[in-house]
Amino acid sequence: MPTALTHAVSALGLGAILVHPQVSRSVWVCGVALAVVPDLDVFGFQFGMGTKHLWGHRGLSHSLLFAGLLSTLAFLFIAKAYPEAKGRFLWLYFFLCAAFHGILDGLTNGGWGVGFFAPLDSTRYFFPVRPILVSPISLEGLFSDWGLAVLWNEFHWVWLPTLVVITVRMARLNAARQSMERPHPAHDSGRSMTAPRLAGWKRLLFG
Repeated sequence: MPTALTHAVSALGLGAILVHPQVSRSVWVCGVALAVVPDLDVFGFQFGMGTKHLWGHRGLSHSLLFAGLLSTLAFLFIAKAYPEAKGRFLWLYFFLCAAFHGILDGLTNGGWGVGFFAPLDSTRYFFPVRPILVSPISLEGLFSDWGLAVLWNEFHWVWLPTLVVITVRMARLNAARQSMERPHPAHDSGRSMTAPRLAGWKRLLFG
């Protein structure tokens, strides 16, 4: 698996695309949590749940079904607790945060495949191309030479692309904000300045 930190970074990248930066902080926290939660299945090892068990590592908790259920619960909670956080892409953001966990795991070069379609299909899948180094599960392993090599590899394959996405998104938001704040002279046809400002708000909110 990639490290939990990299799973969290993926949630920030998805949020840069689907969520407005000024949305409630709880939305971002929830997205990061959804991106990390599937790896709680590692505790199954202590209860004898091997890699072929439905609740074993990279099993049901990494499936698309689990991502859908988890994101729906998160969406209902956020929508009720923070009504101002409602947005047309909010559920999709939560779903992708949870689903991307399995996608990133499927891109690693080791460990076990991912049960994307559990419990309907017990097959574990990997993607044909797997450039991400598999991360050690133990905390001690994370601070070993292996763990440092994994972090460096993840920096190239996940962190840098995420940084590019965030940078582009912020540049677009800044451009939209400047366009919205720039005075628009009224046209000879008598159109007011309302339409340009509304267009600026739309670009600011939805890109």
